[in-house]
Amino acid sequence: MKSSYDIESIFQADFNYRGMYYNNDSPEYWGSRPETSPIPDTGFEYYFNSCGYRCNEFSESAELPLLFLGCSNTLGLGLPVENVWAHILCNKIREKTGKKIPYWNLSKNGSSIDLQFLLLEKYIDQLKPKFIFFLLPPIYRRMFYYKNWFFARRFTEEPDFLNFPDPVSNLTAYHVDESAALFEAHKYLLLINGLCARHNTQLFYQYWQDMNDNELNFLDQRSKNYTQMTRLKTPFPFPVDRARDRCHHGPATHQIFADNVWDEIKGYF
Repeated sequence: MKSSYDIESIFQADFNYRGMYYNNDSPEYWGSRPETSPIPDTGFEYYFNSCGYRCNEFSESAELPLLFLGCSNTLGLGLPVENVWAHILCNKIREKTGKKIPYWNLSKNGSSIDLQFLLLEKYIDQLKPKFIFFLLPPIYRRMFYYKNWFFARRFTEEPDFLNFPDPVSNLTAYHVDESAALFEAHKYLLLINGLCARHNTQLFYQYWQDMNDNELNFLDQRSKNYTQMTRLKTPFPFPVDRARDRCHHGPATHQIFADNVWDEIKGYF
């Protein structure tokens, strides 16, 4: 939470950040995670550009501009950047096309569909991506702006342990409702589609793993309205290994997803 109108300040000040650890990928959190066999701590560094994103600078020129959207799974929490599915896919497109393609990624740890829309709306005029790849965050995450404060959270039935003000916390019963979450997801997917239509951008997307059949059917039935968007047939796989943070998917899982997505979309390049 940040008391700022600047959308990049919602989580934490990542501008030009460079360090061994980031967010909950740090030794103080590792011991609380039950997962076994994480990747070894090889001492890789996180690097965030001057706008606060884990990617190349947005000022770089691009012969074929690409953009990645998502949450921690696309940011690559717990992984060297070269092991993140988005970075792997970007390299495959570079190799196929021979074009100069910066690695641009607007993903944020703990992000939501509405936050990704706001970030895309801010940068799409500058970056002008021809293709966007979006691994959607869970649909129960929300953004709120209340009394000059941003609040980003995932709603569950559990008591609110983050001490949000009552007017925000009192909305929990509404926002854990499946129909409300689906309405919000559909609304922001339409807005994202509108941005893509304005720039003649093709967007490929896939849902996060925790979608049930009713949720998938609701959005798939409305996907005809997402005229610039194509849902990938390739699912984001359940983890075959774990990242250093002992929570997120590991490098082998990211490689599987990137390889499968590439097999599906390489005809576009």
